[in-house]
Amino acid sequence: MAALLDDVQRLMDSSSLLATVGELAACGVFPKPPDGYRKLTSEEIEILRLQGNEAEDWSQIHVAPDFCSETVRNNRLFGKILLGRFTGKDRDLVHGVCRRSGVYDSILKDVHIADEAIIYRIGWLHRVFVGQRAAIIDCTMVTCGALTTFGCGTLLSLGVQTGERCVLAFAELDVNLAMRLVAGGCNVEELAEYRRCLQGYLDRIQCPCTVISEEAILLGTGLVQDTFVGPRATVKNASQVSNSTILSSFQHPSLVGDGALVRDSILQAGSEVDSGAQLCSSLLCSMARAERNAKISGSLIGPQSRIGLGEVTSSLIGPYTSAHHQSLLIATIWPGGKGNVAHGANVGSNHTSRAPDQELWCGEGVFWGLGVNVSFPANLSRSPYSVVAAGVSCLPQRVEFPFSLIDRPAVRLEDIPSGWNEIRPAWMLAENAYAVKRRELRLAVAEKSPQEIFHRDIVDMMRAAMYRLSSAEDCPYYCEKQIAGLGKNYLSNKARCVAITAYQRWIDYYVLRGFQQQLTTRGLTAASLAARELLEETSNDSHWEHQREILQLQYARSSIGELMELLGQQARSIALDVQKSKAKDDLRGARIIDDYAEVHIPAERDPVVCATWDELAKLEQAILAIVAT
Repeated sequence: MAALLDDVQRLMDSSSLLATVGELAACGVFPKPPDGYRKLTSEEIEILRLQGNEAEDWSQIHVAPDFCSETVRNNRLFGKILLGRFTGKDRDLVHGVCRRSGVYDSILKDVHIADEAIIYRIGWLHRVFVGQRAAIIDCTMVTCGALTTFGCGTLLSLGVQTGERCVLAFAELDVNLAMRLVAGGCNVEELAEYRRCLQGYLDRIQCPCTVISEEAILLGTGLVQDTFVGPRATVKNASQVSNSTILSSFQHPSLVGDGALVRDSILQAGSEVDSGAQLCSSLLCSMARAERNAKISGSLIGPQSRIGLGEVTSSLIGPYTSAHHQSLLIATIWPGGKGNVAHGANVGSNHTSRAPDQELWCGEGVFWGLGVNVSFPANLSRSPYSVVAAGVSCLPQRVEFPFSLIDRPAVRLEDIPSGWNEIRPAWMLAENAYAVKRRELRLAVAEKSPQEIFHRDIVDMMRAAMYRLSSAEDCPYYCEKQIAGLGKNYLSNKARCVAITAYQRWIDYYVLRGFQQQLTTRGLTAASLAARELLEETSNDSHWEHQREILQLQYARSSIGELMELLGQQARSIALDVQKSKAKDDLRGARIIDDYAEVHIPAERDPVVCATWDELAKLEQAILAIVAT
């Protein structure tokens, strides 16, 4: 319990929302004027009247010490109004919109407008704090109904649409914490303690006003209500933003754009909801994007993920997940993310006609092909980076083979049920290595640092899968009864043998590359005693220790020179596989499209292929330095 609650408290204590709202409370934003503010002079009141302003009670208006009345024109003022200093200086905002600071042509009640803000043609501005240099332009209504927690405390029905795995959201909730709360690892006491911590957080952020933070921009939007808009965020031509938090920063501004609707939701810094997308009772993690009429409800979308056109409901989606086309994703727990949902994919057959209470657990990097149909319950959590081919219909099942292809059967077998498919474990490694390397490179570009798909958990899944395949007796075809983890699919003996070889090659590469990196970092050669000690002694580096343990199990009697030679062989074999898998496109394309070779980059010049060969060249130089005498 302590570890979970420590993580919860750490996230809450780092809350920019909490810090900003707490600062406003300390300033006495409602109803007490901040220190230094004063009432209007009679001369200022007369000037304001001559400039078309009307006030319910001029004595309720307080202004900054250096307030300039020239920049407040044609407004109707009700209740308590706090006005900062406006110099009237023009500012370029977005899309060529330029306005000068001040308050113009608007109706205001119980608001605080800080220095150099811009208020222009607002139909109703009520119970709102407007930060320094913020701008609200051509909006119908910006308001707060009563005390608000800005959408925090919203219930996310993750994984099960009927709510059995629900999580109460707060602004800093991340994928890892949400997964721990829904995955059954928390007991009743831990969940109760989480709710207690969350209630304390909600009590601290409770606020009597909508907050538009420093340099935020609201432009042409119908309704903004009970909402926190973070620094430099933009809400532009949206239809509605209500009961929500839009975290934002100067480094990573957030956007709610054209036609978007955001209700009872949270956007973390750098995230976007644009082009008619709808976000309801959901959370977008940092740099995530909902676009092109996407509909997201009751879900958590991980960092850097992009959801367009389709629907995501009651799902926990990890980072770098893409759903660019019309597709359906319901009741899915996918914490690893990094996958893709293609056009027409129906990953959402969660309704048994009794209740929509079924679910899917998905492994990191899974690719759902065009027009697939997936019946629930299903579990591919131990089949990372697998592909469900276009047009495949999957029955409820559990599959435990990483990097697999699930496709329609190449042949129909008499003793295999008609609804079953054919599985080819390790197909991505044996036949589509290009895609594996491409994903690594794309992640490296996104993260601005080297990224490796093969981490401890995935390699252990590969080892377990290889062991099950290797332990099976020879026969033409296998089902779940012969090899656990095949699900409702059959496996040919030929595919089994190919998978064993492919798994072994990439496991070797993983552990031997780790050993080489350790030797290179330490400047050790194969002849040094320290190199052998490195291989034999326990390490505090968990990543290297995992690699070292596998090496000791498989290659304890091999010399360091032999291990480096094997690394070079496996790495070159992988590089050849990368180019060969891409070259298939060249051969097929040229047979079908007349000018294919003229407009497509050939495999040998493809950026991913070239990067793979460059990586091999550097590795071979490093190996040479280790084995040189």
